[in-house]
Amino acid sequence: METEDHNYIRTIITVVVGSIILNEALGRWYADRMLLTHEGAGLSNEPDAMFVSFNRFANGLAVLKKGGTSKELIGSPNMTLEVIRKSSINKDRVALMAKYAQAGIDKYWLVDSTIETPVLEIYRLVSGKYVVARSNDGWVKSHLFGRSFRLTTRTGGDGVILFALKTK
Repeated sequence: METEDHNYIRTIITVVVGSIILNEALGRWYADRMLLTHEGAGLSNEPDAMFVSFNRFANGLAVLKKGGTSKELIGSPNMTLEVIRKSSINKDRVALMAKYAQAGIDKYWLVDSTIETPVLEIYRLVSGKYVVARSNDGWVKSHLFGRSFRLTTRTGGDGVILFALKTK
C-alpha cells in the first residue's frame, strides 16, 4: 500500500500535467495501474504515471495492442514518473532509472516522498544516461511540456502536509 503523501503527490502531478496534456492535445497520460513493457530493456513495471505523445504512437515507439481495452503499454513512453517511498529508494533511483534509460524513455520524473520537503527532479536522457535538470529556486524546466514546474508544500487545517504543483 502507498502512503498518503505518495498518493497525494502522484494525484497532484496527474491533475496538473494531465490537464496540460489534455488541453494541448499532446497525447495520453496514464496515472498508475498501466503495465509498461519493453522487451529489449527487460522492463515490466507499473510506473506511478507515464506520458505518451501521439507522435510516439504514430511512429510505433509505443503500442497498445488492444486499443482502449489495453492494460499494457509496450515500448517507450516519452516520460515516466516515480514517487519514491522508503521501500523503493534503490528501485526508483538505480534499477528503474537504468531500465528506463535502456528503454529509451526520454524523461524521468522523480519525487522523493521520504524526505521532509519532497522535491521534483526532472531527468533527461543524454547519450543513454539520465542527467538531472538544474533547479532555479525550486523551479525545474521541462522542455517536453514547454514550462517550468515547482512542487510546493503547506500544512493543511488538519495538520497534514498539502502539496501543489506550480507551473510557469
